[in-house]
Amino acid sequence: MLAVWLCGVGLVLLFSQQVMDSVQRVTQTFAVSVLPALFPMMVLGGLYRPGSSGTGERFFLVLFGFCAGSPASARQAALLHTLCPIPRRELMSLLCMCGVMSPMFFVGSLGGLLGQQAGWLLLVAHWLSALATGLICAGVYRRKPQRGPLAETHPPSAAERTAPGRTLLTCLPEAISAAAQSLLSVLGAMAVFGVVAAVLRGLAQLLFPAWTADHPASLSLLWAVLEVGGGIFSLVEHAPPLWTICALCSFGGLSIWLQNLLFVGKMINPMELLAWRMLHGVLGGIFCYLLLRVCPFTVPTASRTTGALPASVLPVLLLVTLAFPSRRRVS
Repeated sequence: MLAVWLCGVGLVLLFSQQVMDSVQRVTQTFAVSVLPALFPMMVLGGLYRPGSSGTGERFFLVLFGFCAGSPASARQAALLHTLCPIPRRELMSLLCMCGVMSPMFFVGSLGGLLGQQAGWLLLVAHWLSALATGLICAGVYRRKPQRGPLAETHPPSAAERTAPGRTLLTCLPEAISAAAQSLLSVLGAMAVFGVVAAVLRGLAQLLFPAWTADHPASLSLLWAVLEVGGGIFSLVEHAPPLWTICALCSFGGLSIWLQNLLFVGKMINPMELLAWRMLHGVLGGIFCYLLLRVCPFTVPTASRTTGALPASVLPVLLLVTLAFPSRRRVS
C-alpha cells in the first residue's frame, strides 16, 4: 500500500503542471455549470419529504432527476429509500431512469458551444436513453430471481418520520447545509478523476509523444470517460460527432458514477450501476444518431474560452461556509 501511495505522489509531482491545469478546469466547470444547476435543486429536494414509496413518489423521483440531474437525483433516491424502503431491483431501475445530467448542462453549456438546436437534440436523446435503460433494467430484474434482502437501509427515527413542528424556517437551513456538503463531495469526486486524467495524459505524452501529437482528441476522450465535466469541453474543441458527445454524457464518466455512490453506494451493487450506466451511454449514442438522421443539421464550430481561476474559487468558498454552519440547538 505504501508503494502505491508513493507511486501516486510521485506521478502527481512529476506531472504537477498538468494536474494543476486539470483541477483548475474542473473547478471552473463546477462553478460555471454544476453549481448553478445542482444547488437550487438539491435545496428543493432537501425540503421535500416523501410520504411513501408508491407510484406517485417514484414518478416524482424520475421527474426530479430530469429537472435536477445527477447526483441530485441519487441523493433524492437515497432519501426516498431511507424513509420508505423499496426493493433493490426497483431502486436500480429508478436510478437508471433518473441518473441523467442536468438539462442546463445540455441546453445552456453545450448549447452555448454547439448551438441551441444541438443542445436540445442531445437532451432529448439523453432522456430517451435513460428511460429505455430503466425499462430494460426493470425487465431484466423482473426475470432474475431476487437474491438477498432489500437494499441496505438505515431506518429513520420516529422523529424523522413524523417531524413534528417542521416548518420552512426550520427546514431551509438544514436543506442548504446538506446541499452544500453534498456539492463539496461532488467537487471532490470531479477533482480526483481530473487528477487521474491529467496523470494518464501526462504518461501518454511522455511514453508516446508522436502518437499523442497526432491524436489529441484521444486524450480528451480519455478525460471525458474519467471526468465528463471538463473532458467533454476539451473534446468539443476537436469537433467530434454529436452522437459521441451524447454517448459520453449519458455514461457520465467514472466521476458521476462515484458521485452517485456517495449517496446510494450502500444500497446497491456499485458494479451493476456502472454496467447500467455504460448501457445508458451506448443507447444515448444510438438515440442521438437516429435523431440526427431524422432531423439533420450542421453543428457550428465550437469556441471555448476559459475564465480566471479566482472567479471559480469564490463559489467554492461560499459552499464551504454554507456546509458547516454552527450547530446550535434550540431547546
